[in-house]
Amino acid sequence: MRVWLVTDHFPPQRNGHAVAVAWWARALAHGGARVTVIAHAWPGEDPAAQQQDWRHREVRLPVWPLLPGGHPLAGFRPDGGRIAALATDPPDVVHLHGYGAACARVAATLPGVACVLSVHALPGGAGALAWGPVHTAMRRRFARVLRGCDVVTAPSVAAAERVRAIAGRDDVRVVPTGLDDAFRAIARGGPAAAAPDRPHVLYVGRLSPDKGFGTVTALAAAHPEAHWSAIGDGRARSNGVTTMPHRPVAEVARAIRDADVLIAPSVHETQGLAAHEAIAVGTPVVAPTRTAQADIVREGVSGALYERGDLDGAWRAVLRAARVSRDDVLRTADRGSDEARLEAMLAIYAEAMAVAADREAR
Repeated sequence: MRVWLVTDHFPPQRNGHAVAVAWWARALAHGGARVTVIAHAWPGEDPAAQQQDWRHREVRLPVWPLLPGGHPLAGFRPDGGRIAALATDPPDVVHLHGYGAACARVAATLPGVACVLSVHALPGGAGALAWGPVHTAMRRRFARVLRGCDVVTAPSVAAAERVRAIAGRDDVRVVPTGLDDAFRAIARGGPAAAAPDRPHVLYVGRLSPDKGFGTVTALAAAHPEAHWSAIGDGRARSNGVTTMPHRPVAEVARAIRDADVLIAPSVHETQGLAAHEAIAVGTPVVAPTRTAQADIVREGVSGALYERGDLDGAWRAVLRAARVSRDDVLRTADRGSDEARLEAMLAIYAEAMAVAADREAR
């Protein structure tokens, strides 16, 4: 089977969306599919060059580095006819990971090919993404890409419900992204934190308001008796929080394992990979209610929950989570195999191909 994975987020970008697409590229290629990744040419070192077991082909689309800090502005530069040239030999399935510029272009170029859309982020959010004109434009693009897809997937139950509400589609499948082997390899059980009133609390993700990092800094200011640290890139103020730039996945896995608690405060996640990674290594998770992370956090068993916006409640949740046994956390870890996830996605591809064939026959 020939599969195009199309995305605006792929390594060397460092975010959960890019990690998820890279995982699917590897899983599908190892499963025997002929995978082509179509993504923007983001600057920086490409980890794929160091991954000897990656077997996919990449086609990179040009971008303009216009934003502050050298962050490229994707989608406003012609692709030099690359997508049109590729379309002369179309794949069996186009798998869009998102609804950005690259995805919209490919969807418009190959309207007759079976199309699957995996939603890793939703229109709206915080900051600039919530600004009226931007929010409206994103929702329109989302609706346009969605209409051209045969099957839609989301990585969590919470995300699927939000997609259904926005898109008015009931046929949203839930297929979680798998985890890097580095996390399962170093899982560690044991008792709860040795000093639960002064826990080491770790945050992993972009240091920005839309990821809830402000909750972490506010907690650190109010409760300096705990040790607060963060791994991620960004420009948000980090008063009271020891920050480290993004690290290789093996180092991130060890840091999560060695923390007493992982805090995942974002209310905009579609899966919340850091929370899954923490539970996989035995570290309890603190998260707000009614989020993708909350889907996997069992109160008093794998972590603790708090109501959105309740800072005191978040601190109480940290203290409760610090008293959770690592053995209990590991017992709740998702042991679903990567093979099962791959089989689920291949079944979705087959369904999309059948729908597309029926559509073309009419």
